[in-house]
Amino acid sequence: MAAMTDRAARREHRFLFACAVIATVVAVIVGAAAIDGVYDLHLMTAQLGTVGQRLGTLDEMNRKLDGVTTMESRLDAVDRRLIAMETILGHTNVKLDSMDAQLRGLTGDMRGLDRDLRSMQGDIHLVAHKIDGSFLFRSVK
Repeated sequence: MAAMTDRAARREHRFLFACAVIATVVAVIVGAAAIDGVYDLHLMTAQLGTVGQRLGTLDEMNRKLDGVTTMESRLDAVDRRLIAMETILGHTNVKLDSMDAQLRGLTGDMRGLDRDLRSMQGDIHLVAHKIDGSFLFRSVK
């Protein structure tokens, strides 16, 4: 009977040792998981700080973009005015081109008249000389 008691005591002792080993392994695993979780939480906290800074920068950029939107609406109004002015200037250019063509025609006509007057200059001088010497026009002077 003593042999059975020793066997039962050894089994119990092995069982308790196995339980102690398993409990130790589980405790180590749980401890490692807890340390890893705390480390991950620390990293997440650091990242949240960086994200907060980035959001602050984005808020500032958003305010600047609101200012750009205002400038864009002003530039659109200026663009519309410039388009209207371009249309008016286009009409003015068409009118000026037609006037230029008319002036070129008149310049040609004036050259022709100048040429005619130059060709008649001798005749006019002769007639003026004859009138000056004519007895009919002496009393008019």
